[in-house]
Amino acid sequence: MSAGGTYDVTGQWTLAMSELLPQDTHLTVFVGRTAELRQLVAGLHRALQGRGGMFLLSGEPGIGKTRVAQELALEARSRGVAVHWGRSTLAEGAPPYWPWIQILRSVLRDVGDADFRRLAGSGLPQILQVVPDLRGHFPDVTPTSRDDDQARFGIYDSVGQVLLGAAGARPMLLVLDDLHWADTPSLLLLQLVAGQLPDSWLMVIGTCCALTWPTLFAAAKRPSSPSRD
Repeated sequence: MSAGGTYDVTGQWTLAMSELLPQDTHLTVFVGRTAELRQLVAGLHRALQGRGGMFLLSGEPGIGKTRVAQELALEARSRGVAVHWGRSTLAEGAPPYWPWIQILRSVLRDVGDADFRRLAGSGLPQILQVVPDLRGHFPDVTPTSRDDDQARFGIYDSVGQVLLGAAGARPMLLVLDDLHWADTPSLLLLQLVAGQLPDSWLMVIGTCCALTWPTLFAAAKRPSSPSRD
């Protein structure tokens, strides 16, 4: 543990992330207050060139992880990048995929119904299963209702298709706040999206409490569980 109650990135937390993400995923891990905004801006610049990536801001509560993400979001908007936030929660009754639901709602508001339908393509029924309140925008589409491994993978793929497609039209920054509270399906969806970032115009930032990394990754390794842990 380094000064300020933060973890050394060469320790077990980085190794755990390497087990979660595909080997070719561009991943940079920042720990606590050692995060340097200029490195995030460099990552944003790469995303604007079609070389997206994922960055984790890791550290104990209250050290400013979300603040750093907010600063980068301001920089991204100044460059014409679409910015969408999703925050995990421990609130009772929160549905699976909660941070992604927030992001999909935001993307729909940004691109409009017609483009969202085009981006989703044949995956729109799967997306409407995850985000029921979007059904009013697409009353002619019947949501899927299956709940098995194959159906969940279809959901992950459909959400990823929308996000990567939208980022191809306008570079995008996603901020996933408080990932240590994320449900298992949300983490598995993140894993799938992360593997497609290197050849995209999409940058993802996650914030997480370093003290709960083992629990986070243990949850992500249970693909058969659709419920919150």
